[in-house]
Amino acid sequence: MTFSQRIYVQSGDTVFVRLGASEMCMTMGLVGKVRPVTISEHRAGFGNLLGPTGHPSTMPSPLGWMGFYHDQHGWYSHDIAATHVACDPTAAAQGPFCCYTEGRRTDDGTRHYETARDAVQHARDTGTHAELRYVETTGIADYPGWVTSTPLPLDLKIHEQFSAQGTNSPTWTTVNCAVVDIATAIQAEATAARLAKHYGHGRAYRDTFVSLPTHPNLYAGRYTLLDL
Repeated sequence: MTFSQRIYVQSGDTVFVRLGASEMCMTMGLVGKVRPVTISEHRAGFGNLLGPTGHPSTMPSPLGWMGFYHDQHGWYSHDIAATHVACDPTAAAQGPFCCYTEGRRTDDGTRHYETARDAVQHARDTGTHAELRYVETTGIADYPGWVTSTPLPLDLKIHEQFSAQGTNSPTWTTVNCAVVDIATAIQAEATAARLAKHYGHGRAYRDTFVSLPTHPNLYAGRYTLLDL
């Protein structure tokens, strides 16, 4: 885990931060430990250390005691390991693309970026303040069940790959032939039709990918174009 980037926080944010060498942290034996801190919405310059279940483990304390600094732009730290974090033990088993409203996950997520994008856009069209986020576990061993949810724009460029498969198994337990790197959806469907004629069953697929600053070429879901 590396730290160096200056990251600013706002009221209501929850982040994992490496705690500083304050008297409070020394007394609690937490100096240098990475722990979740939520920034107070009601008391400027204060925050709460959170326990493994997401509940406050201390009274509100000055942010300066927990590894944060202040300048003309606000409170920041060079020791933030993850932002937009929450205790959400069920999230890891769901799809990574999720709809959030008022900072809370409101669906079970999906593995398809475009499906989640369209759901968020529909919510916005009906007047709901909704966000699309990419959810993944923080990987911080002392806090299993915690996830980070990165807000995503709705206009990410979609990269596509087309393929086709053929099988003689009605349940698709085996694949007899797979053709990848097909140029277009039309060509993939035509290939699937030929494979179906030869093997008895054929499918054409469209695989999608998006790129995030931290996740280049991230898999964003498979769509079946043709099933014969």
